[in-house]
Amino acid sequence: IHPHDRSIQSEAVARMLCEREEWESSANVCTYLSMPSELCTDPIVLRILATPHKVCWVPVMAGDDLRLVRIRSREHFDSLPCNRWGIREPELGDEYELASCGPLDLIVVPGLAFSLDGGRMGRGKGFYDRFLRTTQEEQMSAGHAAPFTVGVCYREQLLGAGRVPVEAHDVPLRLVL
Repeated sequence: IHPHDRSIQSEAVARMLCEREEWESSANVCTYLSMPSELCTDPIVLRILATPHKVCWVPVMAGDDLRLVRIRSREHFDSLPCNRWGIREPELGDEYELASCGPLDLIVVPGLAFSLDGGRMGRGKGFYDRFLRTTQEEQMSAGHAAPFTVGVCYREQLLGAGRVPVEAHDVPLRLVL
């Protein structure tokens, strides 16, 4: 995908996401920080940070799990160093605690391919499926709604319904943009 197309599609997806009711009603938003080959999530992060009532959380690898770190400001985001895969990566230390911040309302999820019916092909390690399942279960057992899950991708990664192979442990997404 040409770099210019990547930028245009990344902005368009961010705009579409921000027009949704699920975005409007969310306070705690979690989004991945993209690697160079993925749809760029910088426009999403910047929109979260620019909205006074929203809190931006990003997943960080911690062994076999994902832990959430809060991005506090544009300056904090801009200062994040890139890891060996070219992904901005905050350090652990400000992990998400359900009791102190409330539940996640919206989770933006990466993938290699998506289907229109919410199927997602990840990178094969199951990090996001475990994270989504655990987050849904914890929030629901605490009396909160499950977070609204959104896969974001380039149009070239979006396939028809049923075209992405899924397994029993895969967590379907509510929306793909």
